[in-house]
Amino acid sequence: DEETMRYSNCIESYFEQQITHFGPSPGVFQQRYFVNDDYYDQGNGTMFFYLGNEADVTLYVNATGLMWENAEEFRSLVVFAEHRYYGKSQLFPDDPLSNLQYLSAEQAIMDYVNLVDYLKEEYDFDESSAVIGFGGSYGGMLASWARFHYPNVWDGAIAASAPIVTFEGLEDFFDPHFFNQGIMYDISTAAGVSSKFCEKNLRKVFIDKGLEQLQSSSLIR
Repeated sequence: DEETMRYSNCIESYFEQQITHFGPSPGVFQQRYFVNDDYYDQGNGTMFFYLGNEADVTLYVNATGLMWENAEEFRSLVVFAEHRYYGKSQLFPDDPLSNLQYLSAEQAIMDYVNLVDYLKEEYDFDESSAVIGFGGSYGGMLASWARFHYPNVWDGAIAASAPIVTFEGLEDFFDPHFFNQGIMYDISTAAGVSSKFCEKNLRKVFIDKGLEQLQSSSLIR
C-alpha cells in the first residue's frame, strides 16, 4: 500500500551524535534517520526535514503526508530524523531509561542541527536553497523552536498542533482560556458570522451539556 511504499522508498541510515552537546560528552550514540531523494534536484532542491518526536520515527515516515505530497513540486530531499531515546536512537541501549538528564528538547534540536549540516554536505546542498522543518504536536514544537533559535539552519517551519509559547508558569504568555476564546471567535459576529445568536446558542449548548455530564459523573456521586 501507499504507506508501505513510502517506507520502502527511504534509505535507513545512522549518524553519530554526541550524548551531550553542552559540555564534555561521556560518549556518542547512533541516531537513526530516513532519507528519500527521488525528487531531489541536487544543488537546486530544497530539504524537507521532519524533527522526530516521542516515538519510533517510522511512524512519521508513513504518516506525514504533507511532506510527501509536496516533495516533487519543491524538488525536495525528504528527511525523517528520530528523536534521541526513541526507536533505535538509544543513548544507552542496555539501560534505555538511565541517564535521562540527556533527554531534552535542547539536546534533540542540536542533534537535528548537526544532522542537517551533515546532509547538506552529503547531498551537495546549495546554501541558497531552503531547509524547511516539519513536525506535529511535540515535533511541531521542536520545529518551531529550531526555527527560532537556529534561523541560519532552518529557513521555515510548518508546525501542526504545536503549543510553542503557552505553558503554565510562563505568566507573560500563559492564558488558560485562549483556546476556548479562539473557538468562540470563529462563530462570532466579529469573525463575520451574520447572526449574533450563533455564539449565544453554542455557549448554551456547552453549558447545558457540561452540567449534564457533571451531574452524571461518578466523581460527584
